[in-house]
Amino acid sequence: MSRSNGGGILFETFVNVVRALQDLDGKARNKDIVESEYTTRDERQVLNVLQELRRMGYVTDEKRGMYTYWIADEYDLTVFYTREKEYLDNLTTGEEWNEQKREYMLKKLRDKSPELE
Repeated sequence: MSRSNGGGILFETFVNVVRALQDLDGKARNKDIVESEYTTRDERQVLNVLQELRRMGYVTDEKRGMYTYWIADEYDLTVFYTREKEYLDNLTTGEEWNEQKREYMLKKLRDKSPELE
């Protein structure tokens, strides 16, 4: 199951970028993250995630020569990953999620089926 932040960024992409940053000791260029074994997205999507993480306060960017380095506190990244993973686990296994999904599927089915007169 994929979950988005509402702006088109998948949770999976967030997780992969965070894992790549952790693997690279919390400091990396875009290219390093894109070419990481964890990242399966293109450079634009990775940049979107990094910018979102910057807005959230988990990473900063620093210009060094012609390269921009993304610098993260590994503790903050671990906290972010743990919190988001717990939320996703609770969402997918919780009864509330199943009820919401059931209601959504029923509504979708009603919307698709022709009305009988």
